[in-house]
Amino acid sequence: MPHNKFKPIDLAFLRDHFRVVTEPVDGQHVVNDLLDEAYLSDVIAEIKPSFATDRDFVVGSQLMKRLGYLLIVPALYSFSTERVAMPLDWSRVALVSKMNGELWLPELYVADDVGYDCAEDLAASREPFFDQLFRQLASLVQAVSNVSNVPRPILWENVMVYVYWMYETVVNWHHDEATVNQFHDDFNVLIHQLSPDVFGERFNPIKRFYNGYHYIEPEQTFRRVRTTCCFNYEASSEGKYCKGCPKLEVNKEACRATRETMRQQSNSYST
Repeated sequence: MPHNKFKPIDLAFLRDHFRVVTEPVDGQHVVNDLLDEAYLSDVIAEIKPSFATDRDFVVGSQLMKRLGYLLIVPALYSFSTERVAMPLDWSRVALVSKMNGELWLPELYVADDVGYDCAEDLAASREPFFDQLFRQLASLVQAVSNVSNVPRPILWENVMVYVYWMYETVVNWHHDEATVNQFHDDFNVLIHQLSPDVFGERFNPIKRFYNGYHYIEPEQTFRRVRTTCCFNYEASSEGKYCKGCPKLEVNKEACRATRETMRQQSNSYST
């Protein structure tokens, strides 16, 4: 990746806001090892007792939600705020199991405290960084799909909800115009310029699942409604649904509208 110099990563902020840690612990799982499907199967079996289910399908979906958050959000945040590209060597990052009450909320151990300064050569650095980030994630999506039999579109939408959260909500943590513009510029590249090949799909999932907010009349509120279900209600002892779950009765009309929009757009994807 083109770069002019190294730049410190604000690990203190990532620790406080995105569950990044810098001290290794016993029993952590190196992310690169998760690409080995036999190893990944063992990890799913290990974390299964943390969920109210014995179905690999459900656990695989929940694992991908956590991995998507940890591997994508800190990297995108660091890039969109500081123009620092975090190193993407998955042999130097690890999944650290942690419980928050009854909820399995793992952390991400990061060994490197410096990244690549892309500010001076942004045009040459941005797309290669995004490309590598999501190509690696595509390999992990495929592995989780193979091991737990979760269709890839579900796993991709599990990740995309955090990408949208980053560029629609986290952006509001900042009030200086320059940083806000950086968020907007980066999201434009992600949604409009990344090739489907980056994701190993015939579509760019960032674009495919970006369907805006719908007005939910019974609750008189706006929300983004998913087109696929992550099966969180099966993983929770309380049977809790995500607010944007397409299976909730109040969301079904919005989900139908979203699916129709996707159907009309489907002819734009290569076969």
